[in-house]
Amino acid sequence: MKRIQGFLIICLLSIYYVGAQDTFLLLSGDTLVLKDYKFDDRRNLLLYEDKKGRPKDVEKEMIYSVTDKDGKEKIYYTPDPDSANERYFSVTEMRDYIQGEIDARANYRAPVATITGFIVGSMSPFVMWYSVGLDPFYSPGLPAAYITLAGLAETSRKRVYRDAAPEYSDNMFYLIGYREVSKGKRIVNIVKGSLVGLAAGITTFIILSLNEDDDDDE
Repeated sequence: MKRIQGFLIICLLSIYYVGAQDTFLLLSGDTLVLKDYKFDDRRNLLLYEDKKGRPKDVEKEMIYSVTDKDGKEKIYYTPDPDSANERYFSVTEMRDYIQGEIDARANYRAPVATITGFIVGSMSPFVMWYSVGLDPFYSPGLPAAYITLAGLAETSRKRVYRDAAPEYSDNMFYLIGYREVSKGKRIVNIVKGSLVGLAAGITTFIILSLNEDDDDDE
């Protein structure tokens, strides 16, 4: 019995509650403003509830820092020299990287990606049928190839630093963070445009094909 009680005490001590409203800055560039949350040190998680009362969690290693209501910041991020991703950045370098993510999320727009995605998607059935000789069933192949190529493109340095504050001008880590988010937003826009265009293209192709069959019957 004592062993069970001791185990329960250890588990309870490993989870501590915080009641003040704090701002969490995540490595993704997202922020969480939380009043009620818990740290579960045993599982290495931040536990909280969203606005709808649903339980959420974030791995502690994904937290860069926590700033309390008085503006005092505590850094949680620790560089990992053996990491294969951005976690080998120093504390200062990671902050610059995150700022790039934040600015890209706030300022970067990719309307051209949406338009080109729509054009590629809408033309796919016709290209497949008339140029390649394949059934329009294979139409998604063209948008998929375009999305892959778009993922290889990088946002230009000029475009990146246009949104940067003077202190981040020509900052390599800011550039990397900005490009990471802007690429994701660009691909999402292409996917959305392609899906709408593909639906419109297939619908148009079917209508035109039915009209051709009616003409042949006459």
